[in-house]
Amino acid sequence: MSKVKRIEIKTANDYNDVCNDLLTDYVENFTEIEGLTREFTDEDFYDFECELQFMYTQKGMELYYRACSKLAKLGEKYFDENELDIKSSAVLFT
Repeated sequence: MSKVKRIEIKTANDYNDVCNDLLTDYVENFTEIEGLTREFTDEDFYDFECELQFMYTQKGMELYYRACSKLAKLGEKYFDENELDIKSSAVLFT
């Protein structure tokens, strides 16, 4: 049996990086679950000015925001909330 490598989180930046990785893995799985993503439309192209493969649905974004909120609350127990930047680099916003 292999040992699980523990991640050392010493700073808020370390925590932000770990949360980014967790959230990115989380939202990447949304493409496999019906109702969490939809096809990219011409209107989306106007909003983002780039072509994407899919968009997250409102339901998908609600799940994402809830996960961010939970990770932020946990992080606030150990770090100053002004140092926290809980998000996934895989999610684009207009």
